[in-house]
Amino acid sequence: MSQDNSTKNFWITILSLLIALAGVGVQYKAVGVQHESINSQLEMKKYELTFSEKQKRYVDFMKCISESFNLALESSDDSNLIKKLDKLESLYYEVEPFMRDEKKRNKLYKLIGDYSDFCKEVFKGEQGPGQMIVGGIKEKYPEYQKQFRDILDWMLYESKI
Repeated sequence: MSQDNSTKNFWITILSLLIALAGVGVQYKAVGVQHESINSQLEMKKYELTFSEKQKRYVDFMKCISESFNLALESSDDSNLIKKLDKLESLYYEVEPFMRDEKKRNKLYKLIGDYSDFCKEVFKGEQGPGQMIVGGIKEKYPEYQKQFRDILDWMLYESKI
């Protein structure tokens, strides 16, 4: 009888231990799922907070590109054009923190320099009045816009910060 009692106690202990281990396993899994959920919520919140800032910088940047080209075409005073091109460079420093890819940052900075030279060239009229349309100035501007958009779209939608 004492051996029956001893065997019974042994199995009760083993079953209790297995139930406890199963409970720990279930809790461990639940904590893992909860951790994943918190991480995804955190990433979503980061995205929400940075997206509006990125979007504002994008709009400011593209607006500055458009305004600088119009000044290059229509202005008789280069000081406004120079101010606008300086503003474009300062906008670069506003979008730079959102761009983790160094190649993209360098590409954007070089593109700003090339675009600034292009605007100064347009302002000086070095292409000649008849060449503005024929020689490609009107075609080059949309190319610049597209290049800027491609890089800034990447920053806006794909870059993780």
